[in-house]
Amino acid sequence: GDTAAANALDDYEEGTWTPTLHDGFTSVSYSIQKGIYTKIGRFVACDFYILFSGTGLGSQITISGLQFVIASGNSYVQGGGVSTYQSVTSDTVQFYGQNNTTRFGGYVNGGGLYIKSGSTTAYIIGTFQYITA
Repeated sequence: GDTAAANALDDYEEGTWTPTLHDGFTSVSYSIQKGIYTKIGRFVACDFYILFSGTGLGSQITISGLQFVIASGNSYVQGGGVSTYQSVTSDTVQFYGQNNTTRFGGYVNGGGLYIKSGSTTAYIIGTFQYITA
């Protein structure tokens, strides 16, 4: 086959998305809610910044609003990322996509759920990349 044609850069897009706390908080109000992405073929790389106030429910924090649906299938297509700066916890936070959705969940130190209980004003800044359907 013609691999050069198959690998041609014919699908490139840049834009914005609105990161939203999907789970983990209630009564959320945002001061900053910004996201950018670059899509090349099925690969999507995005960055985001959320500054918010809300009440933590003690359950996993998930962020939604991705511009494209995460592919379904093996775990390697669900993507991953990291918080580059955040004030919800002092732990290291990783992100893992939820396939067939436009959201990803947070984990701390490689395994525990990213959670917060009680009222807080906090920020989450991070990066996430994934394969879209």
